[in-house]
Amino acid sequence: MATTPTHDWPTPDNVDRVADGASAIRALGDAIDADVPLIYTYSGSVGSLVATAALTLAVTFPASYFTATPTVIGTALTGSSAVVTITNLTAAGCTVVVKNIMTSTTISGNFNILAIQT
Repeated sequence: MATTPTHDWPTPDNVDRVADGASAIRALGDAIDADVPLIYTYSGSVGSLVATAALTLAVTFPASYFTATPTVIGTALTGSSAVVTITNLTAAGCTVVVKNIMTSTTISGNFNILAIQT
């Protein structure tokens, strides 16, 4: 069976029988699944944050999506005046803490998270 040049994924040979196409596609799909990480994105908000306040939001990943604890990155959508921290991280979800670092301004607590299991 031929393979792709970059990832060495199996592909049918030009002379393979059409009747064997289903098994060839399954082999390709299995190889891709084994190489490509699971990715989950989430956008949320903890509401308005008054000066120096921090609020939390529990985020639940889809049931059985991750088989192990993923790596999670959180970013604030309010510019550099908020800090996003991820706590209580498991394969089932996490807690997102958004903190306003400004001392005299109320900001929006909007955030994005990216969870990746490799």
